[in-house]
Amino acid sequence: MKAFANFSEFVTFLINELINNLVLFVIALTVITIIWQVTKTWIIGTGEEKSIQDGKHVILAAVLVMVIIISIWGILNLLQASLFPS
Repeated sequence: MKAFANFSEFVTFLINELINNLVLFVIALTVITIIWQVTKTWIIGTGEEKSIQDGKHVILAAVLVMVIIISIWGILNLLQASLFPS
């Protein structure tokens, strides 16, 4: 494990390494979910109204999750830059 000289280094490491990688992973999963639901809803389940409605709900939820995650990521980066400048 890496030793940190001060709290600022720890916060920088936490945001830059762990949170950024976690955010990228969640965004990748969200994009895969959107692509899969679009394929499942409009290509595989053509004509089924229930399938289309379920697909729309999942796609809407995935887009909202992506917007929320990117917003939180941006806020954390802004806080880190303002409170712990390098």
